[in-house]
Amino acid sequence: VIRTLAEYTGRAPQDLGAISDFNTAISDCRLQELPFSGSSYTWSGVRAGTRIWKRLDRALVNQQWLDFQPNTFVQHLNRTSSDHSPLLVSMRPASASVPKPFKFQTFWTSNPGFISAVQGNWELPTQGYGMYRLAFKLKRLKTWLRHWSKHQFGDIFQAARQHEIEVQHLEVLYEANPTEEAREALHCAQGHLLQSLRVQEEY
Repeated sequence: VIRTLAEYTGRAPQDLGAISDFNTAISDCRLQELPFSGSSYTWSGVRAGTRIWKRLDRALVNQQWLDFQPNTFVQHLNRTSSDHSPLLVSMRPASASVPKPFKFQTFWTSNPGFISAVQGNWELPTQGYGMYRLAFKLKRLKTWLRHWSKHQFGDIFQAARQHEIEVQHLEVLYEANPTEEAREALHCAQGHLLQSLRVQEEY
């Protein structure tokens, strides 16, 4: 059974009920497909005198697998002695170079253009159907949000370090010359430091 009509090429009509049942089963089991490379189809045969192609072979995993082996992907190898393509599943151990899981930052909503910018990215043209299309749009949005955040808010860790240096400097000045003006400047810098630390904790 295929998951979408995009996984089939040929003239024979496809059983939409079976496709729906298959997707429901995958969803009920809380499974998701691993990313793959190679041909879009994993099986080919002749039906009613014509050649057809389908993607009948796939690798499905649950979230526990992805937490344990996040760098798992599939390669569709060439068909040789079988009418099915062998699937080569590769796993790379997690390392320090693996990006952190995506986290939504509440401070993003403080930007006046945040909602409209997200909407604009979400409405960009997308190929595919169903859950594949949703997963693609979410991945695209996450990548865009990371770049957008750096552009709009800068490096929040560097900002916290700069505020800390500023507070230390103003503390020395206030201790040397405890005027009302120096005290206000120190309190203002301390407020900026606390705010940047809260943002850093959320991140």
